[in-house]
Amino acid sequence: MTGLAASALVVLALWVSGADAAAFQENGSFRCSKFGRSASVCTKELVYGTVGGFVLLPCTFALRSNENRARVQWKRPDGAQGRVVVFDGARNFTRRRFKGRLWLVGRASRGEAHISIGNLSGGDANTYFCDITEWSVGVNYSGEYIYSDPHGTRLLVRDEEQDVADRQDGETMPTDSDSRADFCKRSAIAVSICSIAILVVSLAVSAHVVFRERYAAGNKKVPV
Repeated sequence: MTGLAASALVVLALWVSGADAAAFQENGSFRCSKFGRSASVCTKELVYGTVGGFVLLPCTFALRSNENRARVQWKRPDGAQGRVVVFDGARNFTRRRFKGRLWLVGRASRGEAHISIGNLSGGDANTYFCDITEWSVGVNYSGEYIYSDPHGTRLLVRDEEQDVADRQDGETMPTDSDSRADFCKRSAIAVSICSIAILVVSLAVSAHVVFRERYAAGNKKVPV
């Protein structure tokens, strides 16, 4: 493969890897908190869900250095205990009440720390905070930076009957299913465009190989 073709494929791969986060950020109101020059945590302000359904709580982040590692935690207030951990990726921990219905979505290596909560109940309504710990490991130094989301994502859970009543009255409330559907449409378009671009690059590479072979067969100098 030529250097030009390889470069094109690398650019396309990087573009697709960022398409998911971009689609989320275009969906709804995001709030970003900056920590220093480059570190940040971005979460959605408000998410709606329905009893028995599921929601996606988005969180994207950036570290001081791409060479460092990230630990993902989600917390929520719990009475006198203050903020308690409901999910900890480093310890593979999920709080008991969320066992079997809370999952991490995305990859921390790509700055994604979304969580999905299924089989919603009224007790899940709360404010959820996405906290990121950056681990810096060097030859002469080892340390960590903690980026605590100061805003949080407010999750409102409504009864399905109330949802139906509101729709009959002409009221509509955006749900996470709507956001996910729009996200999937955007992702499908991105993947389709990327597939076409890769096909074009592949055809160009094939044509170049055939051209080189013909030159070689004619005992001529093969162009680089």
